[in-house]
Amino acid sequence: MLNCDVKIPFPCPKCGEQIEESIARLEENPTLTCPRCGTSIQIEAEDLRRNLKQVEDALEKFRRDIGDL
Repeated sequence: MLNCDVKIPFPCPKCGEQIEESIARLEENPTLTCPRCGTSIQIEAEDLRRNLKQVEDALEKFRRDIGDL
């Protein structure tokens, strides 16, 4: 399982500033505010969960493949 305290970057759609936030915080409140331009960014919780599941599945497959070597 992924460490939900890890921060992942999100680019601001207006100015390109990289905003880093933890998965755990985004699950509680999926809204980010760009510190540079003030743009509010809504992270879709379902998209986040789906992408995290894909990452977890890929990591598990990688672990199995490494174990088979």
